[in-house]
Amino acid sequence: LIDSNTDSIGAFNVDAVDYYYRYFALNISKASKFSFGFIFDYTSKTKTGDNFNDFSEEDNWLESFLRRNDFNLLNSWYGVQGSYYLNTSTLINFFYGSIQGGLKCDTGVCVYVPGIDDALTFTLTTNF
Repeated sequence: LIDSNTDSIGAFNVDAVDYYYRYFALNISKASKFSFGFIFDYTSKTKTGDNFNDFSEEDNWLESFLRRNDFNLLNSWYGVQGSYYLNTSTLINFFYGSIQGGLKCDTGVCVYVPGIDDALTFTLTTNF
C-alpha cells in the first residue's frame, strides 16, 4: 500500500545488528630466504549465524595455548604460516590453523575459499 509519508510500496521493520570484521597478519621474513607469521581473523557474527570456536573441548594446540592466555576465541580463526625458498625459483609454504571460508578478494580478483578447521597445508610453488 502506498503511504504519503514514504516513497515505497511498503515498509519493513528490520533490526540492525552491528557487524565487525577484523583481520590481522604479522610476518617476519628474511628476503629471499624464509618467512614466519601469525594470522588472526575475527567476525562479530558468522555468515550462518552460528557461533564458531566456542567449545574448548574442540581446541587444537594453538587454540588451547591462546585460550590459556585469556584470548577470546569466539568467532575467531587463528593460524601460523611460514615459507622457505628452496632456491631462487622454488618456494615451499606451510599453514596450520583455521581459515574462515567465504569470498576473498585481492588486487581486484575475488575467489571463493572454503573454510578449514585445524588443518595443516603445504604448498610448493616453482617458477620457470
